[in-house]
Amino acid sequence: MSVFKNILVPVDGSEHSSRAIEYAFEIASKFGSKLTLLHVYFFVLPITSSPVLLGAPNYDVMTQDSINVLSQKTRKDANQILVQATNLVEEKNVVVKSLLREGRVVPEILKVLETEKVDLIVMGARGISGIKKLFLGSTSEEVVKKANCPVLIVK
Repeated sequence: MSVFKNILVPVDGSEHSSRAIEYAFEIASKFGSKLTLLHVYFFVLPITSSPVLLGAPNYDVMTQDSINVLSQKTRKDANQILVQATNLVEEKNVVVKSLLREGRVVPEILKVLETEKVDLIVMGARGISGIKKLFLGSTSEEVVKKANCPVLIVK
């Protein structure tokens, strides 16, 4: 019986994320675990403005078609990150499941913990966000605090 039946690896396309995949793969190989790769993206509508006479912003209105195109491109780019992560672990001796979710990263990770019955999370210390903390990124720090299973942080 394996200690870790299902290992979750949140991926974001960063170098730390790629290293986390390597560690998770090694653990999964040794324990006969299933590997679940998760990428969470968040679609935010861009707001454009142009100045008017009195200095108040004039917000340009995007058409629904423009919004749909941007949303589809965001999802396609997010899916590409997941495909690249999956390509790193294409081995016959490890079962790999890929999940793509839209929403806030930490709440989505916590939802997947429950739905997929995750025994271990392996994630990068920092992702691709512009905000860098000294030791841990804000996402990894929050997951460590809120997860109900062990979390391995990879630098």
